[in-house]
Amino acid sequence: MKRGHVSLDRAVLYEYDLAHDPVIPVTPNVWKIQSPFGSFALKKSSTDPGQLFNINNQLQRLAAQNFSAVIPFVPNKFGESVIPVQSGQGAYYVTTWIGENLEKTSVQGWETEVLRLIALMHQYTVQVAIPSDMLKKWHVITARRLMRRWMNGLQLLNGFKEQCEREKYPSPFFVAFMANASYIIDTVQQSIEILRLRAEKVDDRDEMRYVLCHGRLHRGNIVRRRNGRLVLIDFDHANMDTPVRDLALFFRRHMPAYDWHTRTADEWLSHYEKIFPLTNDEKHLLAIYFMYPQKIIRCVQTYLSVSSSSSRSEMVMVQRLEKYLHQFLLIRDYARYFLRTRLDPV
Repeated sequence: MKRGHVSLDRAVLYEYDLAHDPVIPVTPNVWKIQSPFGSFALKKSSTDPGQLFNINNQLQRLAAQNFSAVIPFVPNKFGESVIPVQSGQGAYYVTTWIGENLEKTSVQGWETEVLRLIALMHQYTVQVAIPSDMLKKWHVITARRLMRRWMNGLQLLNGFKEQCEREKYPSPFFVAFMANASYIIDTVQQSIEILRLRAEKVDDRDEMRYVLCHGRLHRGNIVRRRNGRLVLIDFDHANMDTPVRDLALFFRRHMPAYDWHTRTADEWLSHYEKIFPLTNDEKHLLAIYFMYPQKIIRCVQTYLSVSSSSSRSEMVMVQRLEKYLHQFLLIRDYARYFLRTRLDPV
């Protein structure tokens, strides 16, 4: 087994009649199994088994609607699609093996192709005002839970700002942060307040649209079939949530490569909205997601958690912070433009 790979409970393979077939480690939690009946991917997930069961139900419904961009879990010989880990948390599941992900290929224009698939997935799974008993089956990231998470981020920024102000001889990282701290904190405070008002609005009207959100859309979780079509894999972090969640995560991960160019961002959104148009309320929420400085907060967290005793590590962290600050300004400008130009007339 490759270094860094977790141990595989081989008893799981017996449940699929795959115990005597070659097993190849692919990632720390994924194995490729080559059997006479085809190749399979075995995943050891840290996600709760009940959540995985709900996710697979959605994947099966999508497949039943001829949505070929997802792969439902393969049931074992007892008809079970999710196998809880015997010692510890999480579960195993098996899917058919598709091929290499986009990280190992150079494909132009894959982003718009993926956005069209996301839009179709959202369209097929959309529900309005899901009954509370159904939501109890999901670990839903509601507006109020998200607001609490953002408030924790605000508390971190305020605490770090106070720490910087107390320093008699501030480090280069402190100086870079303090040059922008007030504006960043003000932006977070405004985002939280808008999110709070939206949470109250949703509670009052109960009109929030829920869709199946993938939650981790990047090239490592996208595979191309031999016929050229793309498939979304690794739904371990999927949830029923606002469609904005997938869009915001996708843009924040991949748009920096294009410096948040207005024409490119508009093109991406147009491909999505041709299939699944956003409401004005969702567009407002998307702009809020864009402006929340998640990467800056994580950078501060990393700085606080690792030793910066050497000048090299200090400068690496400064360069990372400056990169995220630059991206933050680009995102802010696009979010403002987005709200000016893409809201529907009321």
